[in-house]
Amino acid sequence: MRLFTALWPPDDVVRDLAAALRPGEQAVVPAPARPVPEREWHVTLGFHGEVTDPARLAAGLRAALGGRRAPTVRIAGAGVFPGVLWAGVEGAGPEDEAALSALVAAVGESDPGEYRPHVTLARWPRRATPDLAALTALTSYAGRWWTPEEVLVVRSDARERPRYSAYQRIALGPPPGAP
Repeated sequence: MRLFTALWPPDDVVRDLAAALRPGEQAVVPAPARPVPEREWHVTLGFHGEVTDPARLAAGLRAALGGRRAPTVRIAGAGVFPGVLWAGVEGAGPEDEAALSALVAAVGESDPGEYRPHVTLARWPRRATPDLAALTALTSYAGRWWTPEEVLVVRSDARERPRYSAYQRIALGPPPGAP
């Protein structure tokens, strides 16, 4: 079973970002880029790949992540990796940036120093060079702040729709000052 851990943005955050990608109802993600379906937009904390004992992995992640401080984040800005258009994710302040990095470190699959939180919006063959008008549309984009209540351990299956399904949900602790 292929697994990864992620934060899933709330529906209104996804709708707002989707609207920013369609100014005037015309999509700004050009061919040959393939948009990632909005229902699949997430912030990956760690990719675990093919896991032979998913229950053991989930138990370890529950122990490492359960009750950790939830960061307050928003989707803001954009960039590209080879073959990928992404929207950035930033914390509301240094404590939130640290809390997000702590989640990545607790997952243990990424070097927090090299980790760039993002939401993948579109993919294309690495050889292609699409006109990235979406970068212009998203450079100054900043969505609303949100605080995830949980980390999802997600099953990924490219042969099924929806492609992703929650395998395990791990509750996060509240941010400081929350009731």
